[in-house]
Amino acid sequence: IPTVAPYVLPGALRRFHAHHATTTVELREDYSAVLARLLLEGTLDLVIAALPYAFDHLDTESLGTDALVVAVPASHPAARAGRITLAQLHDAPAVTLDPAHCLGEQVAGFCSSRQVRPSVVCRSAQLATVLELVGADVGVSIVPAMAASRYNTPQCVYVPLVDHDLQRDIVAVWRRGAVPSTEARAFVDAVRDVVRGW
Repeated sequence: IPTVAPYVLPGALRRFHAHHATTTVELREDYSAVLARLLLEGTLDLVIAALPYAFDHLDTESLGTDALVVAVPASHPAARAGRITLAQLHDAPAVTLDPAHCLGEQVAGFCSSRQVRPSVVCRSAQLATVLELVGADVGVSIVPAMAASRYNTPQCVYVPLVDHDLQRDIVAVWRRGAVPSTEARAFVDAVRDVVRGW
């Protein structure tokens, strides 16, 4: 999925090809719903994605967790405090991922369940756009820590949400009952190594 691929795939592919240099890996980056459908159809061998997306009729295997943090402009009071509260998110201008992203849906669900209603000023298909707009002081956003660690600019500061342990589970997804090939298993192990290294 797009909120995992840029941060996990390069390292995982390097690890995988160190031991399987002659194996060809064909990659596809897409939304969880599309990848799940292609997996069920047999077009894909496995999917690397994130929960809590509901992968109905498919098996998942946990590869580790990724914390979610709040991205704020460097001028935001939370940047100086090193943390942010739910009250500060309420009615705050927000830059979000489109709900077609499972992360966008997860964040919207979290906010809704806590009666937090940020003022969404932009819905984007790209996490890079979200982070650029936060850095331009357009609004705040909840983003994956793996993205925050790679997108480190002076204009954007990443802070935890007080009293809330936000995270998502990174998983490998298989067709139910499928026995993964040796190569598929090795690729999943390489992804797990990268995810757990965050």
